[in-house]
Amino acid sequence: IEEAKEYLTKMNELPALTATKYSTGNYLADAIITSKAALAQENGVRITFDGSLPSKGISNNDLCTVLANALDNAVYNSSDKAVPVSIVSREQNNGAIITISNSVDKPVEIKDNRIKTSKKDKTNHGFGIDNIKSVAKEYNGFVNLTCENKLFIIEIGLMFKGEKTYEKAAQIFE
Repeated sequence: IEEAKEYLTKMNELPALTATKYSTGNYLADAIITSKAALAQENGVRITFDGSLPSKGISNNDLCTVLANALDNAVYNSSDKAVPVSIVSREQNNGAIITISNSVDKPVEIKDNRIKTSKKDKTNHGFGIDNIKSVAKEYNGFVNLTCENKLFIIEIGLMFKGEKTYEKAAQIFE
């Protein structure tokens, strides 16, 4: 807890981070997105947000794992600076769906809902989506990867804790 407080204090002291504010409904998610937006801005990439993120039912640690990994991938791989990295999140009664998209210069090959890392150092990279899938599994959710019209999209569905069946997830996320 102390390390998290220290991290948030340092982030609030950075001028680039205080310029752009996001209001997601979850203070820690606001900090993560603001932090990633400042880094994205250095590379000429914008991040947009629409919707709300849960403040209960999903641990902040797990929500941050999802956001940090998905945004790192989206910002790093964004090819058209005119197209923002987009985050759309919709809370349902028993869960949330988070969709993050970014432009790509060529189609991403997706096989069995998996992609290979494009980085040269494959030993130390390529774990981000697996981390997101682990969180989704813990919350009886799903991760869908698609690439259409030069847009890579990751859709993450998470059930709030206490919802234990995939059948309920399928009904809620239809």
